[in-house]
Amino acid sequence: MNATASEAGERNGRVAGLDLLRAAAIVAVLLMHLINREFTVRHLAQPPLSNSLGYFGVELFFILSGFLIGRILIDIAASNSGPRDWALFLVRRWMRTLPVYLVWLVVLLTVTPPADFVATAARYATFSQNLAWPMGGWFSVSWSLAVEEWFYLLFSFVLLILAAARVRGAVLWTCLLFVTLPLAGRIFLIPPDAPFDVGMREVALVRLDAIAYGVVAAWCLTRTPEVIRRWRRTLFLAGIFLLLAPADVLAVLGSPAAFDAARPYLLALTPIGFALWIPGALDIAMAAAPLRIVRWVSTRSYALYIVHLSMIDLAWAAATHLHMPVVLCAPAAVLLSAGLAELSYRYLETPILRLRPQQPAAAGRAAAIVRQPLVA
Repeated sequence: MNATASEAGERNGRVAGLDLLRAAAIVAVLLMHLINREFTVRHLAQPPLSNSLGYFGVELFFILSGFLIGRILIDIAASNSGPRDWALFLVRRWMRTLPVYLVWLVVLLTVTPPADFVATAARYATFSQNLAWPMGGWFSVSWSLAVEEWFYLLFSFVLLILAAARVRGAVLWTCLLFVTLPLAGRIFLIPPDAPFDVGMREVALVRLDAIAYGVVAAWCLTRTPEVIRRWRRTLFLAGIFLLLAPADVLAVLGSPAAFDAARPYLLALTPIGFALWIPGALDIAMAAAPLRIVRWVSTRSYALYIVHLSMIDLAWAAATHLHMPVVLCAPAAVLLSAGLAELSYRYLETPILRLRPQQPAAAGRAAAIVRQPLVA
């Protein structure tokens, strides 16, 4: 292995393994929507494998977000920071996540305005479209962005309140709270016959635990980094087992009713499984050529996620109304998405990121676990 992945990546302040996971996540989501659209157009049943790709991709995004912001929050809490540092954390997060989202929201409101324009605009602008209830199909990929925004706000608020009150183990108590309450919400508040996706998996307040497990991973690596990384291969294999567990449980339970009763718990297995991959990902090295591709996809993944489904709709609409060959739809959608993501990264995201205020606590022990900037 030449001086490539870890060395080049560290010089750029990034970690190849985490970039690889993020790139894999967006590719999985993109493949799911491309495959499902093709099968829908051909009036065929959507293959279960494609839905699994999208499911795993979004859950992996959640874990990466939790791990990366967890490092910052752990340092803020350890430094006994006050309201100013909390506000600074939120401003930095919003400067990363809001501009692309709001620009695309305006685009969609202009190009495909919903019937209840004002109410829809207000819901999506405040990330309340799926806060505690199912959302509609308009701008459907935004459900996961709402989960993340509410997690940033609520988790950081609770953590810093506990830290200010000198509660011992504030990080661990906050993680415990955000792991158990969403699970309890799925068990006791979601009707058993609610649709799995829109009725449970995509409801923000009962999915906050998916990101909290990433913070748990950051906390564990902060406390016992040598032990955790020594067992990284075993943890990786255990993670694979947990990722496959829902399908195995479904096969064992047999009846749909039994699976419906188990699904609140099964939704926790996937983020835990991906969280167990983090220690191993920190040590992945890659050759220079594939690393450049992975890094490009990773750094553009946020915009790719936001725009890709709209570009898929556009490509297949062109096939219908402009008689474009269907075989060109998928490549056209990918190229359009990649082009918009590149423009967004160069002319919107990067200039705004340069203006972000510094977070002093970010240089602490937890942030030093990896030196990758928070670009998720």
